[in-house]
Amino acid sequence: MARRLRRGWAVSIFDNFSRRGTKENAAWLKTRGPVQIVKGDIRDLGAVGRWVGKRKAVHPSEAIVMDEA
Repeated sequence: MARRLRRGWAVSIFDNFSRRGTKENAAWLKTRGPVQIVKGDIRDLGAVGRWVGKRKAVHPSEAIVMDEA
């Protein structure tokens, strides 16, 4: 995700932040550029559908793990 921010992509994260470290990873990512954070549960198909419907590309939430590459 950090690489995508450097390339000028608009990044939005949809996650319930239940896994250890995800809030810290999202906070770190926000220091790299503008990031929209949407707290939600992947099991809520309506919420996922509304979020996905506004995106050009969707990546798994695991993609927010810090990458300096």
